[in-house]
Amino acid sequence: MKKVFLPFLLLTCLVFAASSQTITYKVKSDNADPKPASLSLEPFYMDYWTGDLSMGYSVRADVTLLNRFQIKADFRRSYLDIFLNDKLDGRKRTWTEIGGALLFVNRTKDANIRVVLSSSTSYSGSYKTTYTKSISVPGTVRKQIGLRAGLLNISSPFSASRNTSNASGETPLYYTMKGDTTRKSVNVAQMNLIGTIHAGLDFNKIYDLIIYADGYGRRRAAMYSNFYIDGIFAPVIGLKTVDSALSNNPNYDGLHSDTYKRFGWRAGWIIRYPRSVFLAYKMEFGGMPGIKTGKWSNGYFVMTMGINIPMSIKALEKKK
Repeated sequence: MKKVFLPFLLLTCLVFAASSQTITYKVKSDNADPKPASLSLEPFYMDYWTGDLSMGYSVRADVTLLNRFQIKADFRRSYLDIFLNDKLDGRKRTWTEIGGALLFVNRTKDANIRVVLSSSTSYSGSYKTTYTKSISVPGTVRKQIGLRAGLLNISSPFSASRNTSNASGETPLYYTMKGDTTRKSVNVAQMNLIGTIHAGLDFNKIYDLIIYADGYGRRRAAMYSNFYIDGIFAPVIGLKTVDSALSNNPNYDGLHSDTYKRFGWRAGWIIRYPRSVFLAYKMEFGGMPGIKTGKWSNGYFVMTMGINIPMSIKALEKKK
């Protein structure tokens, strides 16, 4: 039985594979050059950091020159800091970032690109099954590797609920009064102000293939994938109280910490279309500089979703 079944299974797979590639198609467009500028409008993002879960909006923009130089900007602001919202007197988490990249690898190559022809989903009780039919079409893929660097300024809520000294006798957060060295506990949320420098690597993969397939019509496979990883250094870490009774006291001498963390890292992945308006997604995670209140307190995760709008700029395109 086994000797009959295995050849039959192999023959079935070969016939299916051959039949899936006999579909007639015509390539309408094969362009691995992204438009030189893009704007991402993201009405929703979610992040978790320093003991707080935030939701907000973000705006990202980037400009590419000669497929060699990139200028990038990113602004995010929360409209809800879930765990600390009632303790911050209207202050919100904000991220402001500007940077650039030098693409020292920028090449194209011919590769097979998977184009989805049809997809359907069926349900059987609690089980969900998706059937997808696709073909591989020869197309052009652009790959880029670049050195990236930039500046990031963060104003973030900071939970002071864990302000007791750790095993080394360090206190994450306390305040003092003028003429008095006694460390006093802080029992409300504060603002963490951080100015950072980051540097790392960019890895881009770009393709945009449009075909007309017999029986299926116009089909497209397109992606601008940007994966990056950065090391982060924070020369500036500040603390600002939101307790007006405390800050208005003439003897108040400021917030202090024994647990400044000045180095961090992050990795992220951005997905969008290179030449047309479409959905855009961003995911980022890592360990940020700031005030360390526990073993994992500086770990963070952020996810954004919105619409990306690629734009043509004639002055830049003429230089290509």
